[in-house]
Amino acid sequence: MARFLWILILAGMPLNAQKALPQRGDLEAAFRAFDYQTVIRLSSEILSADSTLEHADSLAIVEMQTVAFFSMGDMQGALNSAFLLLNLDPQYQMNPARTSPKIIRFVEDIRGRLVPPPGQIPGPAFSPVAADSLLWAGEKSGFRRLGREVALNLILPGWGHLRRGQKGRALLFGGVFAGLAGSSIWAYGNTRDRENQYLNGTEVGEIARLYQRYDDAYRQRNLLMLGTLGVWLLSQADLIFRAPPLRPRPTLAILPVSAGVGLAVRIPLKAVPAGYGAKP
Repeated sequence: MARFLWILILAGMPLNAQKALPQRGDLEAAFRAFDYQTVIRLSSEILSADSTLEHADSLAIVEMQTVAFFSMGDMQGALNSAFLLLNLDPQYQMNPARTSPKIIRFVEDIRGRLVPPPGQIPGPAFSPVAADSLLWAGEKSGFRRLGREVALNLILPGWGHLRRGQKGRALLFGGVFAGLAGSSIWAYGNTRDRENQYLNGTEVGEIARLYQRYDDAYRQRNLLMLGTLGVWLLSQADLIFRAPPLRPRPTLAILPVSAGVGLAVRIPLKAVPAGYGAKP
């Protein structure tokens, strides 16, 4: 009789729910074994195939998925999973006893950038993040990103332009600076050699000739060093004062949901410089 009842119970369960039972155990085992490839595969399968998950189970699965993506260095996947985790529960807190502080800071940073529109509070519904439910708070007028570009450009002219996406200017400033800097180094060594030759001269006629060679090398070295400094300064001025115009930059993110795949669109309210396209 008991066996008959179990058959009826199992027969009444949805096929997806029956399949999810062993998958959930395999998922937790893979997570404990740090097999993050399997964690990502199984969590995606469970979330897309099983519509009977309890809210707490959904949170646990998405949390494991977020940790797996982050641990493998797939920051876009980690970003999408963290979005979904906070869409399920905007107040969700990871357990610091079993989660890396880096991952907790990553999720908290995303939480701090999610701004609910006036009069609306995102609910814990298991659905993709819609464009009218959450907005991503962009960086203030691009100043933080510009600061990084200037810092890189101070190290090597053209590096800041390359990070901004201006490859032509990056090649121009970087190539000219590298050529002048290399020539300056050679000229410095050549000047030292000719100075030593002049100081070691013994005959009057030879000393005059060696001094002229030393003086020519000295002038050439100074001109090359001034040219190198000029290109360095021009590169900084071009990066700061010839920044591209500001414009909003919409982006897309694909999120896993219970019934398949959802597409989230975010349009920042803060404008960012055109040409910014660096990955998060």
